[in-house]
Amino acid sequence: MNVSGPAPIAIVQRYDNTDLMLRMNQRIAAEVLQVSGDRVVLSMNGVQLVARLTSSDQAAQLLERRVAQFIVRDLNQSLITLQLVPRGTETEQTPPSLPPRLIQSLLQQAGLPVNFETITIAKVLLASGLSVEAELVEEISRVLQHIGKWNEGDALAAALLKSAGLPITPATVDLARAQLPSLGEMIQTLQKQLESLLNSKQSPELVALAKEVLNTISTILLQGTAEAAVLQERLQLAIQTMGRSIERELADLIRQLQNQEDRLSKGLLGLVLLRRELAKANIQAPLVAEIDRFIEGLRLIQFLNSEPNPTSTQGQWLRLNLPLMGVGQARQGSESPPSYPNLELRIAYLPDESPPTIDPKQTRFIVRVALDDGSVAVDVSVAQQKVGLQVTASNQPLLDQAEQELPSLREGIQRLGYQIHASRCELGEPFQPSTLATDLWAGMSEVQVGA
Repeated sequence: MNVSGPAPIAIVQRYDNTDLMLRMNQRIAAEVLQVSGDRVVLSMNGVQLVARLTSSDQAAQLLERRVAQFIVRDLNQSLITLQLVPRGTETEQTPPSLPPRLIQSLLQQAGLPVNFETITIAKVLLASGLSVEAELVEEISRVLQHIGKWNEGDALAAALLKSAGLPITPATVDLARAQLPSLGEMIQTLQKQLESLLNSKQSPELVALAKEVLNTISTILLQGTAEAAVLQERLQLAIQTMGRSIERELADLIRQLQNQEDRLSKGLLGLVLLRRELAKANIQAPLVAEIDRFIEGLRLIQFLNSEPNPTSTQGQWLRLNLPLMGVGQARQGSESPPSYPNLELRIAYLPDESPPTIDPKQTRFIVRVALDDGSVAVDVSVAQQKVGLQVTASNQPLLDQAEQELPSLREGIQRLGYQIHASRCELGEPFQPSTLATDLWAGMSEVQVGA
């Protein structure tokens, strides 16, 4: 439940009944762009509109839902009123694909030529909740031309970046299209190769550097079965490690050198230094390649956390993906090590603050984890020491366990000085199918756009 004050609704295209041909009591599916109080910004067939919900408590149900179904309850020239269709009584699906003739019509209305390139770009713009405008189509077309031979996945990556208010260039699209395994898989591979390096005969300097890198990446792993105090300490350390860019580590290293400190804490910069030494000696080529891939993943995380365009309707979040130890299980009969489930952490910045600021008295954070037997999300909204708490589980056994743990979670929050305003557990899908961070991390080739 979101108990924070309403955020300002972005100015969007004015609703015109002739654009969407809505009628009373019609059931519609639309993409949710923004929620504020009892108002919601939706995207239907490329047209953005502001609607009013029949009750303000429906707004909490829309948070973190990409697509929802509504029933039209009132129509007028300036604002429509919609009733949210509750979960369990709807068939959750993306809005139906637009027929080719309508896409061609949208391009013609924008004064654009109708060809394979513009049709493809128009499709991905609509799939990303953007309208088909000449400026947008031409901007994405220019970026794709610099890429060379591009495909629909490249266009979709550019459109998703644009919808999130992030810059689109050939380099950022290439980064978004990187085929990266999960962070846990990369850490496991790095650990194995670093241990192999330590078991070989290497110089003392190289061994010391490898040990420091091994220690650094181990701080990113969370022990899911640890006691609360230990888990809290490990989480703080993991956030400190992942929340600092390599450039920041370099600046701190220079400062330490200037201050002539005895021990230099290199952090993630140690990865770069180790790679340089390995490449210089022309040894451990697989480890060098794995370090490159890991650094690419760090670049993606940092890029997703960059400040969005002020006109973006999605707000700004601090996003971190952290692997969990102790809760993954190896497949029966397999000799492979246990997998590390991925924990996704998102913390909301205050709106309209420059530089971006996280205020513990006015924020929202979401913790989601995908397990072998399902997924769970904890959504916490904070407004002036009052907390709204919602736990979503993907199946009944996980929901039963969440309900058993809810009192201890409430107690822990209250010990921090907060007042529980509302709390509940519900059955649902914690991971929506097409969030920006999930799409980019999984690899854009896995995302399909309807014809």
